[in-house]
Amino acid sequence: MNDKSLPHDVISQWPEVLKDVVVRVVPLAYLHSLKILFKNGKIWELNIASQFNKNDVENLTNNLSELLKVYESSIESIDFQLDVERVKKDSIKSTSKFFKIKNK
Repeated sequence: MNDKSLPHDVISQWPEVLKDVVVRVVPLAYLHSLKILFKNGKIWELNIASQFNKNDVENLTNNLSELLKVYESSIESIDFQLDVERVKKDSIKSTSKFFKIKNK
């Protein structure tokens, strides 16, 4: 499995929660951008947040999957920038909702 800890700059934004997180999958909704580093030194930066549209998530997912499949053999690595503020907001909202239900 390809598990990975979050980068220190991301953890520092919400350390009490993010310090022990191991990443396996990141939903597109929580990605700000991707940086694709190619073996030939070329770099592509994709702004996911500007392309993300809830009505067209499937299309964006398919396009990214196809891009990664086509260039897989020439990609050195992929770095992502997480939208930590969105993760925080959604986590707090979900946790609050959960505890309200449990306390009824």
